[in-house]
Amino acid sequence: MAMGKPLRIFFFSDWRIQSLELAEKLIQSIAPVDIIVYGGDDVARFAPPPEIPATMTIADRTYFPESFIPLDEMSDVLLALSEQMGQEPKASCTGRELTLRQMFALYRDPSPANNWLTKFAQYAHYGVLGIIGNDGDPADRAVLHAPGVRDLHAKPTIIENVGFLGIEGAISNGSRNAIGLAEEEVREHLWTSLRHLEASPERLIIVTHTPPAGCRLDIGIRFGFEYLGSEALKNFILEYQPALVLCGHCHNRGGKSALLGSTLVVNAASDNTNPRHARAALIELGESPTVTWLTPPPGLTGPDIGPKRAATLASYGITQLEEILENSAVRTAIQFSTVRTARLRTYIRAQAENTPVWLERPELPKQLLFYDVETGLNLGGVLGQPQEPWIIAVSDGTEVKQWAVPEEDRKRRRTMYREFLAYVHAHPKYTLCSWSGSSFDERMVEAGISRWDSKRLPVWNAVPKLDLLRALKRCLVLPIAGWSLKEVATWCGFAYTSDLDGFEVGLHYEEYRASGEPLPFEEIARYNVEDVRALALVAERLLQISPNVTNSKRFGWNWNWLTKTKKKQ
Repeated sequence: MAMGKPLRIFFFSDWRIQSLELAEKLIQSIAPVDIIVYGGDDVARFAPPPEIPATMTIADRTYFPESFIPLDEMSDVLLALSEQMGQEPKASCTGRELTLRQMFALYRDPSPANNWLTKFAQYAHYGVLGIIGNDGDPADRAVLHAPGVRDLHAKPTIIENVGFLGIEGAISNGSRNAIGLAEEEVREHLWTSLRHLEASPERLIIVTHTPPAGCRLDIGIRFGFEYLGSEALKNFILEYQPALVLCGHCHNRGGKSALLGSTLVVNAASDNTNPRHARAALIELGESPTVTWLTPPPGLTGPDIGPKRAATLASYGITQLEEILENSAVRTAIQFSTVRTARLRTYIRAQAENTPVWLERPELPKQLLFYDVETGLNLGGVLGQPQEPWIIAVSDGTEVKQWAVPEEDRKRRRTMYREFLAYVHAHPKYTLCSWSGSSFDERMVEAGISRWDSKRLPVWNAVPKLDLLRALKRCLVLPIAGWSLKEVATWCGFAYTSDLDGFEVGLHYEEYRASGEPLPFEEIARYNVEDVRALALVAERLLQISPNVTNSKRFGWNWNWLTKTKKKQ
């Protein structure tokens, strides 16, 4: 798309549990931009409830913020609040008592000074374009009718000769969507908006809460594996090839982009379980769009410090871990016991020296077989049965053996497990070693053998096993915050060549099972082998400096491993 100066767009979506202050910081980090785009859901958060007074008197009765209001007084309080605020409550509250604070939360302060989207608009030349998502209330559209903010579903627009149109809600699938559209409604809305804009498709940007079908950005897992994308939107994109599509809705696909035909589709849905996993992008629309994912400030991280404790520490103005050790009131506020405080002190030391610190002498087997498995995703719904491995890699430190059977074929799966067990039993003095913290690999292999070759279960149960992550976390503090194998192995010097992770592998496999999508087998096989090699390197590098080891080589392995992986399919 030939243009002069590129349009700079800040795009985010599904800001369900992330802080509004964080959104502003990310915008400020790249401001000024031309446009800020919000892809929907939890729009009401951007207009918080009115400030609650210390006391409130209604019909000669005085209420406090945390006072529960008796059911027979609720209607009087609701009527008074509605008259005072000039609006109806955003949800029904019949049948149960609420506090005054909870009743205030049923309303929104419509003043521009209280609307965060209006506040964000000051950082953009053309303000904020937004849509509501599928979770919420139709009344939430009012949040988008504020100074500097435009409801793009209701009012498509043209900015610098580029057309913008919006599609709110999600594809109707029963009661799960408060705001739902049928495919025919999506199709009609696209046509109506395009005619209204009179814009050429190649100069069109579609902002849609629901992703288009057909580009792997529309996979939902919350209620079981399912495709949530719009076929009507997909067909429109393939026919007209707009410049850009911005979407959200599918939280596990946030932070990713893909091509649909020649159209770039960007999903910026933020994580709905961890507030630290915030997704936002700077998109520059020039000859072709480019996407730069913005990295949120890391905040305080350390042993036993998750998002909630980090938020509490921020409220106390704590910016350094050392400050926690100096302030007993802060330690009390975050419930840091003597044990947690000692672990934090050790972590600070480990970081300062950039070396692991052992808390106690580890008692571990001397000979280890390292293994790693790949499975589908453990989900609810149709594909919710326990998962079992379809690919297994194992190594004794001199070679890597691998078996892979994607098909759920009884004979081939049974053969895979039998050959794996035979390899293990060819190393009778070894302990089988994995890395998960939950004995994941052990449990998944057990599930697979139970399903395909149950007579071999006693053989599997007799194999000595070790979850190295679980063992090390009890007695070791690392100078890094995370304990994922990829993080620890990278710190130890292992260089991964694959960008995959276990979740992405599982997602690929669920697509293969559900719709026959081809597996990127070579990439997955390489990732599986690299995890085995990474685990072996972690064990060697960490255990060779453990308190009960004096020689420089804990196991004496040959690290010139085979460059070719032996696979059986």
